[in-house]
Amino acid sequence: RSFWGLQALGELAKAKGFDTFQELFGEYVLFCSKELAFTVTKFVIFDSLREGVLFLLPSFAEAQSLLVACACGAIAGAAAAVISHPIDTLFALKASGGEGASSEGGLPGLDKLFRGVGPRILIYSPGIALQFLVYDLARTYLGVGAGSLLQTLDILGVPQA
Repeated sequence: RSFWGLQALGELAKAKGFDTFQELFGEYVLFCSKELAFTVTKFVIFDSLREGVLFLLPSFAEAQSLLVACACGAIAGAAAAVISHPIDTLFALKASGGEGASSEGGLPGLDKLFRGVGPRILIYSPGIALQFLVYDLARTYLGVGAGSLLQTLDILGVPQA
């Protein structure tokens, strides 16, 4: 019996040698950097915008907090889509054999790296808005606020500035 496909992986390794691992994990760092950029951007933009809106318009804190979460989530989703789009373009160029790269054979120009970013924004903005709407609903329902995180850090013994 094969455990998680290890038998198949072993057969591939015997047939192709070290190239098997290069084929399987060659793009892992690029993929992780895209996901990290996307995730960090959406949370930083969301939290910054939400805090800014609630600071400038304190009346929205209670009555319109879900609307603020949804709007800030949509903007955060758009920003994250723009930030991670060039890496997705590089994935697509690599998958297509490098067609569309610059004439010198290097990286494509900015115009090609950001080609198609508009539809990507339209795809990701509603989803991220919905994600942060659910996130804010759950935080409200569970009574989790900024003080809860600080309390957790205190319990864990993490020093605070």
